[in-house]
Amino acid sequence: MMISPQSYVEEFRHEPFDKLIAERGRLYKELKALEKEAFDSEKKSDAWLKSPSVDVRYQMALEYMAALCEYISEKYRAEIVWGETLED
Repeated sequence: MMISPQSYVEEFRHEPFDKLIAERGRLYKELKALEKEAFDSEKKSDAWLKSPSVDVRYQMALEYMAALCEYISEKYRAEIVWGETLED
């Protein structure tokens, strides 16, 4: 089951930067793998038979990446640039 991008980011709300960067890297690798299947016009991969389908997983991974990067940016600005802690 897929969760919303906001719920996804909530899972990382109290994690340090190294965990956020590691998750961003994991998502990047996932996107690269999904792109090989998603952009195959013949849809030969068995991944298209899974649920949710490749196109849904690709779109959700993109949304997760966008939400995570936005959070990393907010956290960086608050904690590194301004020396504050992000409040929930």
